[in-house]
Amino acid sequence: MQESFEVHEGMRVTNNCRREIFKAIEDDAHILIVEYEGAGRTLKALTDLLKNNEKANYHYVTKFDDDGSYEVFQAILNLHLPHEKLKITGVHTDCCVYQTTLGLRDYFPKSKIEVISDACDSIWNASSKVNNHYCGISLMSRIDNVSIL
Repeated sequence: MQESFEVHEGMRVTNNCRREIFKAIEDDAHILIVEYEGAGRTLKALTDLLKNNEKANYHYVTKFDDDGSYEVFQAILNLHLPHEKLKITGVHTDCCVYQTTLGLRDYFPKSKIEVISDACDSIWNASSKVNNHYCGISLMSRIDNVSIL
């Protein structure tokens, strides 16, 4: 949910990410904000929720390609974060979200991984009439130990 990605327009995904942030704060869960190097900052509407809540447990992670699983894996190990259950939101469901989910499944094969489908999105490819979001959700629904919510 960074400034340079267009899929957050319309606010549906941003609002659903806000919902997930509130749930995480309520559950005293840790939040990893994964930012793609060179793609701008995470949307202020989301980071302000964290900065303005003293109960929020959050950390920034920078990734350098579509698959951010290694950087998330390293952050979880280095910060000694729980990883029994991982929830994933984000943009480019068919690419970044998919590849990161696949990688995390390999790094944490015993973890329960949940992809929050309404807090993910991809750019609609009107010329090919392909909805990349639903393609990504379909791919992830076939991964062992991954639930699509």
